[in-house]
Amino acid sequence: MISSPGNAPARYVAYGLNIASEYALSGPRSTHRHEPPDVTIEAGRVDLHSVDGSLGVAPGIWASGRVLWFDVPDVAAFRVEDGRRIIVEGSPGADRAEIGLYLAGVALGTILMQRGLLVLHGNAVRVGQSAVVCVGHSGSGKSTVAAEFARRGYQVLSDDVAPVDDSGRALPGIPRVRLTAEAMSALRFETGGLRPTGPDVKYEYLLPEPSFATDAAPVRWVYVLTPGASGPHIEEVQGMDRLIHLHAHTYRFGLLQAMGMEVSHLHACADLARRANLAVVERSRADSCVEDVVDAILADVKAHP
Repeated sequence: MISSPGNAPARYVAYGLNIASEYALSGPRSTHRHEPPDVTIEAGRVDLHSVDGSLGVAPGIWASGRVLWFDVPDVAAFRVEDGRRIIVEGSPGADRAEIGLYLAGVALGTILMQRGLLVLHGNAVRVGQSAVVCVGHSGSGKSTVAAEFARRGYQVLSDDVAPVDDSGRALPGIPRVRLTAEAMSALRFETGGLRPTGPDVKYEYLLPEPSFATDAAPVRWVYVLTPGASGPHIEEVQGMDRLIHLHAHTYRFGLLQAMGMEVSHLHACADLARRANLAVVERSRADSCVEDVVDAILADVKAHP
């Protein structure tokens, strides 16, 4: 995902943002645009002493207004500012791929929150001219479902961090999915020279260009993946429960709370709840059933155009 800082910032596009980064990022699309960047990623000193008086979100995470600090022992310390700047101080001998995981996840996810987007913990896939968003708690199989859509020829917009703008559109992010060894096997993906990374020990599978969407798409359907004894079984969600599900599957909601953004987030959830169909998908935990899950989702999409 990342290599050592270079002499001049490289340019990338992800989530509709122009990014200038002193780190070489392997996931986001490179660009030759030279207009002022929306976001900069810089190597520098992250003074964790400056977090005194800020709100502790969780061990190693602090926030004050529109600034977030987080410290990953033996990896890096990060400072994320005002939706525009990420400062990274890598630990001596840190694994560059590990730093990249946190840049692509918490750091950019926070940037998107600070810029006022609704960021869901899930993925988005283009079906026709619209988007299906699948959300769920860790381990619910979101990335495996996204990869199965890609294997069938559908275009993935994002995985894990799924931002939705104020027009209700899912934005294209980083063209990759992160999969367990069991999921890679079930999908018949070759691990090749890939190396599992992160505390969850997953492979980062970069999607080939035809499998990744580069344009935003309006969110028409939201599916909540949840474990069940068998499945898949789909049940439509009505009323206030729609809002509750979106709230529950927001990406790292504690960060929003710490930055004082709960009210705008609630409005964004209510807006998406009005725009999209929402349903719960009960599924077996077995990765081998992912084909049945995608079949069921596509059948429900067809039934609720």
